[in-house]
Amino acid sequence: MVVTVTKLEPNDTKQHWEVVDRSDGGLQHIKPIDNTTLEAGWDGDYINTVHAGGQCWSISRNKGWAIQSGELNMYWSVDRAANRASIKAVGDVLGPQQRWILYLWVIGFPSDEGPKLCLDPVKSIQ
Repeated sequence: MVVTVTKLEPNDTKQHWEVVDRSDGGLQHIKPIDNTTLEAGWDGDYINTVHAGGQCWSISRNKGWAIQSGELNMYWSVDRAANRASIKAVGDVLGPQQRWILYLWVIGFPSDEGPKLCLDPVKSIQ
């Protein structure tokens, strides 16, 4: 399965990523099709890290979170210059029959963690 990730930067480039979901319940990864690195791996309740073009993301799952609940919080973990960037993806990111949009809050820093990334069901998008 392939999703399109749009990075809203000065050059406004579009990149394509493949989501690899292991049926044995092991780590799941988002891997780039091109030479840009974006990889998310998780096991159990916590996602480890995501590296996007040298940028590092620290990701945690809310207690009680489930695919059906429609929320997965991700936190920006690099310097404030990252506020200039945004990542948006739509695709079957978290499992069969589930479609999600990935977005980054880039207007200010709502908390000490910095801008928040969330995965929400695509059905919420008009």
